[in-house]
Amino acid sequence: SDVYKRQIKRYDKKHSMIAGYHWFGEWGRDSFISLRGILLLTGRYKEARDLLEFYLSLCKDGLIPTSFPTTHGQTYSYHGIDTPLWFFYALYEYYLSTKDLKFIKKIWKRLKSLISLLSTKMDTDFLLKHGPGQTWMDAKIGSKYVTPRSGKAVEVEGLLYNALRIMEKFASMLKDEDAKKTYSFLARNVKRSFLQKFWNGKYLNDCENDVTIRPNQLIVLALQFSPLNKKQKLLVLNTIEKVLIESGHAKTAKAYILYRQKRAQIREMKKQLGVKDDVKELSVNALRVLKERYLIKDAEGNIVESPREMFRRVAYDISLAELNYNKDENN
Repeated sequence: SDVYKRQIKRYDKKHSMIAGYHWFGEWGRDSFISLRGILLLTGRYKEARDLLEFYLSLCKDGLIPTSFPTTHGQTYSYHGIDTPLWFFYALYEYYLSTKDLKFIKKIWKRLKSLISLLSTKMDTDFLLKHGPGQTWMDAKIGSKYVTPRSGKAVEVEGLLYNALRIMEKFASMLKDEDAKKTYSFLARNVKRSFLQKFWNGKYLNDCENDVTIRPNQLIVLALQFSPLNKKQKLLVLNTIEKVLIESGHAKTAKAYILYRQKRAQIREMKKQLGVKDDVKELSVNALRVLKERYLIKDAEGNIVESPREMFRRVAYDISLAELNYNKDENN
């Protein structure tokens, strides 16, 4: 399908993504979550970069718009405490796909300013404190929230830790040692408080004072930098299986169990190949072919490059050949 190729442009001719056709407009959170699938995996890096920079330009008091005005007279909505944190998630996905450190350097001061403003919303335990309607679960009936999650929500604090580790990594790449120390310090304290507040030995509490088991904790497991270790992640997944079965969702539980088993088998097969899947989209057979035919090896036959490095090497050689060809054509 070529649906992803269809252009959606704003009134100002800039590219945009909408949260749901046709009833939703532009939503920051939804754009950042879907950016990898819609723009990065399809090679639309310029659109991804432009979208990230555009959203960053709208930063206000440490927040990025959760939703955009859809009619004349409306204003940007800045109610989502997690929206700027999803921005860092999307930005890091962009970097992993492009290695565009030049772009990170260009916006570095603004990134530091955003984190600095967010840090003013931290409580004494270094976690972000927020109101009942500032997470994605913000549905209301009249003046009452359906699921009031005031205080500190699990995915918000997990995203905060992730953002700080991302900034620490960028600071290291840009040789900003003072910033690196700051973000490392904040991340360590966020992780300590996160585990104290949310980890109960089997799963993650949904909020600071709410032990309800909700899917929000799965977001924490899927982040680039999670405050949980492998053993804790496994316990969370086991708890989810148990809850699905006990709640009468045996069919869903079975599918979930089979999926986990299949993923475990794939991970083990990739491990045995001895090739790091840094693309994270390659099949076992694809890795096997790359290992046998295409990845560079040293004199002893040891692999010395990853699939991502190989793809960049090939892309560079092709672009160089095309450049030389164009020169010959012009001559």
